[in-house]
Amino acid sequence: MAKRKKQVKKMQVGAFELMFAAVVIALMTTKLWVPAQTVVLLHVIALYLHIIAFIVIFALKWGSRHMASVLALFLSFFYVASYLLLTDRYSFFGGIPNAFVFVALLSAAVITVVLMITAASALWRGRKWLGRIGWVLLILFLTFVVFLVSIIHLNYALGDDTPQAWSAQIEDKDYHHSRKGRDRYEFIMTIDGETVDVEVTFAEYYDYEVGDVYTVYRYEGAFGAPFYLAK
Repeated sequence: MAKRKKQVKKMQVGAFELMFAAVVIALMTTKLWVPAQTVVLLHVIALYLHIIAFIVIFALKWGSRHMASVLALFLSFFYVASYLLLTDRYSFFGGIPNAFVFVALLSAAVITVVLMITAASALWRGRKWLGRIGWVLLILFLTFVVFLVSIIHLNYALGDDTPQAWSAQIEDKDYHHSRKGRDRYEFIMTIDGETVDVEVTFAEYYDYEVGDVYTVYRYEGAFGAPFYLAK
């Protein structure tokens, strides 16, 4: 019986490795033939699949013997999360909507409380109060980022409206360097009476000059939060 249980667990480990290797390969190839909105939606779904996988691993109490599978999962998760973070080039009016931040924070708080209740013994065992608080803050922060990033992308990916093209002069250019995240390259433009900071690519930032005409696309958003997106 013990031998059979060991074989079953080994099969579970192998299944995890194969599944998430297939997820990454599939996501990398979809960019070649799937519309951009669908690609974003698939990556958001993959992000949540990874979160579920982390919870399953925690529930199965995988240890150091399964480090290869855990590492494979982390690398796969890093790829999916990096894609979503690097493709977040939506220009909202006045920044990210407060409603998005509130929903993400509320969802993160609920998930954190649930994990504290269901996995209290595993999280708290052998840790002092400072370590416990650190775990709570880490879970809260990570879940908040996951929910906020996914909501922002779903506002684009689930939208079914036809984007409107707007052409306007570039009034100024702005560049934000980040030591930890990605650099941001922006054109400052007035579109339909609104001053908008449109994020563009590195190449576009240096190909266009102040005074040139640049075209952006306005989306109404699936959640009623309109934004501009450069193509």
